[in-house]
Amino acid sequence: MQGLSDGQLRLLTAFLYEEYIVVTHTAQNPKGVGRTAYCHYYDCNRIEISGSKFKSFVFPMTAVHCPRRIGAEFMSLSFEENEEPKDPIPLLKRIFEGKFYLNEESKETDYSEPPHEIGVCVGPIYGTEKKCKRAIDHYQSVGEVEATFVNTEYEKVTWLFHMIQVHECFFRSKYHSKWVISTDIDERLVMTETPLTLYLRQQATSTCEINFGSRRVPKFDENPDVYISEQQITDSLSFLRYNLTSEHHWLGFKLIFKPLKVHMIHFHWTWRQHEGCHVITASEKIGYIRHYRTTSSSSLRGNWFNLMKPYQITKMDERFTEKLKLKVLEKVKYIYELHPVYCSSIDQKVRNTFTNDLHCV
Repeated sequence: MQGLSDGQLRLLTAFLYEEYIVVTHTAQNPKGVGRTAYCHYYDCNRIEISGSKFKSFVFPMTAVHCPRRIGAEFMSLSFEENEEPKDPIPLLKRIFEGKFYLNEESKETDYSEPPHEIGVCVGPIYGTEKKCKRAIDHYQSVGEVEATFVNTEYEKVTWLFHMIQVHECFFRSKYHSKWVISTDIDERLVMTETPLTLYLRQQATSTCEINFGSRRVPKFDENPDVYISEQQITDSLSFLRYNLTSEHHWLGFKLIFKPLKVHMIHFHWTWRQHEGCHVITASEKIGYIRHYRTTSSSSLRGNWFNLMKPYQITKMDERFTEKLKLKVLEKVKYIYELHPVYCSSIDQKVRNTFTNDLHCV
């Protein structure tokens, strides 16, 4: 798979696993899978460890595998042997508590199951909107999400740019989550019969990918730019406001997969699986992706609305949507609702001393 021919090498994350290291970057492998790359190792003072450089290659599109080195705390990459490596980045530990055991059939080391049963890889959120950054910062601060901020040299992102995030999250999920839902921020996985956790536990151990079809729900307006009131947010919630739904289809299906059982992924499917790994599809009776897709003419293929006819009115479970609405309102108010500093809340002595410096009302 080819990327952009002039992509700069910019480092993202260096994942430290039990047996190896993976360094992700933004160059999108412009010369194809297998391009030569060099791993550079640095100590805690960011001084390169003498004689430690290792010749590797790019696989998959934006990643380089490197062996572990004693004393290494930071990593860097270069594409040429005598090229000055990029500024080193710290190793991110992805080694979690668990036991190792020997597979009696293959005589290879297997890993105990990751600490998390289900993780989610959310597609990239583009732009410089402060409202998105503020929400991401909050969820990071409470430990609910991990986020990677990608800066490239291009004025605008184009087709295939989200492959950078796809592979970044793939390697971030390894040894962290047994199953990973690959989705976008405007999509929701709806399980129609069996709860997701129970459904996954019922799968054969050889199953490594499950594909779900989707139903599109056209979204005709943009989300609010600023928070004004609870009613404004309630009126704009996609899962309450939009219920016009297409028929079930397999155009742009999404997947749940096991990161430890596949080698690489594409937008909507795994690209190469381990031997013995089976891929299955889930019927509409099991579940589907409810895709609240914009119809804006400026978005990617925004003229899709007439292509998906006929439509019908469908809704998610009312008890669930009511709970979700309350949770969203609570979180939105916490993050975005602001008010001035009231003078009455400041001690009178302080107010008398700093009469012109408090900026209160």
